[in-house]
Amino acid sequence: MEQIRRFATAGTYVRLTQQVLGQPDRFPELAAELYGFTARYAEIICPVIEEGQRLGELAPADPRLLAFAYFSYLNGIVLIIDDTPGGLVWEELARLGLRLFGPLREV
Repeated sequence: MEQIRRFATAGTYVRLTQQVLGQPDRFPELAAELYGFTARYAEIICPVIEEGQRLGELAPADPRLLAFAYFSYLNGIVLIIDDTPGGLVWEELARLGLRLFGPLREV
């Protein structure tokens, strides 16, 4: 839930990254740096996802694709939801985002 709140409060930064990623030909160096960040993010959370799957807490799926899907989810909700960060809607969005991982118990 904390990660959702952090993204929600970084709206301007997220919008800037979306501008860069949406126009990689215009900002090739910055786009390459952001794609690298996304790849490193996936490398960091893949072992966490794999451990959850190994323990039977998360449904089987490709951990790298799950990492990218979750990162995309975080970026997307910040761009389309106009609500006070930390409000109740963010808590619900965090629970929904965790469903991407296929938890085998209610989150």
